[in-house]
Amino acid sequence: MPPVISQPPYSGGPDVRGSDLRMEKDGFSKGPFGGPGADGTAGQIVVVRVGKAEFAVAMKHVVKVLLPAAGDIRMVGGSETVSFENRTIPLVDLASLLTVPEAGSSAPERTTAVILEYTKRLLALKVDGPAEEQEATVQPMGSQIRRLRYFSGAIISKTGRVVPVLHVGDLFTYSPKATSGK
Repeated sequence: MPPVISQPPYSGGPDVRGSDLRMEKDGFSKGPFGGPGADGTAGQIVVVRVGKAEFAVAMKHVVKVLLPAAGDIRMVGGSETVSFENRTIPLVDLASLLTVPEAGSSAPERTTAVILEYTKRLLALKVDGPAEEQEATVQPMGSQIRRLRYFSGAIISKTGRVVPVLHVGDLFTYSPKATSGK
């Protein structure tokens, strides 16, 4: 079994999975007055790196972050998979899925796999950099890009960069690899 980097909560933040908080689109909870900025939703997110790009995902959907050894990643039916809790989980290369241009130019020393759960299905995202938890306010997409597949909003990272937030439902809907988490 691959080593586990960590599991929610990563750095002592609240674990919003299964809580009494009212959950909004993609797992972010709003404050009692609509959350900070009234437009946005606040919550714990996980930021991952793919090439030089960063992407965020709601912590609610993150089950574990793994550093699988080369032998833990296997080809099954022509697709990469990773072993997790005695299950074979499809491994989706986020760089390929999103066609990130600078990804792959310098291969990471070791693959990071972020195991996601959505509607009782599991999917592992193959990313270049380790996941980092932070609290953020998610701002909705502008009207011109609101309907972009795979994205539900954006945050400002700790480093001041605008980071797109992944729409986990879209990752599962448009990736034929998602499996049952039973």
